[in-house]
Amino acid sequence: MIKEHNNERVSVKVIGGVEFIYRRFRSTPYIHNGVEIGYPLLMRQLAYPADIAPPQPGIYHLFNETQLLYIGMSTNLRTRFKTYLKDPRFKYVLFFPMDKTSEELYRIESKMITTIKPILNGEVHTRL
Repeated sequence: MIKEHNNERVSVKVIGGVEFIYRRFRSTPYIHNGVEIGYPLLMRQLAYPADIAPPQPGIYHLFNETQLLYIGMSTNLRTRFKTYLKDPRFKYVLFFPMDKTSEELYRIESKMITTIKPILNGEVHTRL
């Protein structure tokens, strides 16, 4: 579904009751178990993360050319992406801004990691 978000036309996908907002930046989508999750953004386009990454909480996926390598969460996606810009392992990023608490983000991130099992994510630990 296409809708307006921050004066921009974006694609929106609802998965498990959570609304994921994404933009198309790669010609092929990331698909998991037959479900199109989104179109990852080329990391070098994040040279100016202030223009692309929102300063809000969310979940992100980091890719090499073809494979999802890492799933993470952040209370500020813009700040977090700055730490990954120079890491040569990551070529693409797909991010999902969410208006959620840190605990809600952690639960969503943990479920994604357990389901998808990216190679750079270790075992998901339960927070007390």
